[in-house]
Amino acid sequence: METVNRILQEKITARIAPNKAVLIFGARRVGKTVMMRKIVDNYSGRTMMLNGEDYDTLALLENRSIANYRHLLDGIDLLAIDEAQNIPQIGSILKLIVDEIPGISVLASGSSSFDLLNKTGEPLVGRSTQFLLTPFSQREIAQTETADYINGLLRMHAVDEIILYTVPFISGSGRHFFKSALPEQHWTLSSLKSYPNGVCRIIYILDKKAR
Repeated sequence: METVNRILQEKITARIAPNKAVLIFGARRVGKTVMMRKIVDNYSGRTMMLNGEDYDTLALLENRSIANYRHLLDGIDLLAIDEAQNIPQIGSILKLIVDEIPGISVLASGSSSFDLLNKTGEPLVGRSTQFLLTPFSQREIAQTETADYINGLLRMHAVDEIILYTVPFISGSGRHFFKSALPEQHWTLSSLKSYPNGVCRIIYILDKKAR
């Protein structure tokens, strides 16, 4: 399946700079890890990607000393850390790295935005740029065959919320958006809002208990 290019990817890549940190916040399963890997893969310098949920990563960063980080990151141009909020004292660790490792750039993500922001906010004042990655937008999905992509996500049970907008305008011959042979799922109406221009927004939440 073709992956969707995230709009933020180019903006994030452009903000990667020596001795600066770029922080990506966002809920789980919005595509942070996939996007980070694409950024790392396309980066021209030497890279290292770690996962904050991995015990080996915790062990590597536990010794919070300049000597340890200089040895660990010798020759590395970009350090990327996924799920960084799971690493104790991550803010102080990143501050030490960006301050003491000449020329290194840091890219870190966290599923818990408040948690990661609280842990990195004060230590990285003036040293970081922050981005919030939201679920796929229509503009992003439109880069691919929209219906095929959405149906693929539904088959993999990768959709927890459906947001539908109805617009009082009819054009074209129409097509079936949801295709046959999809797994049976039960959805609960979460929100229904109408706007003065006639547009309606409907939000459905997946009923996981009914799976």
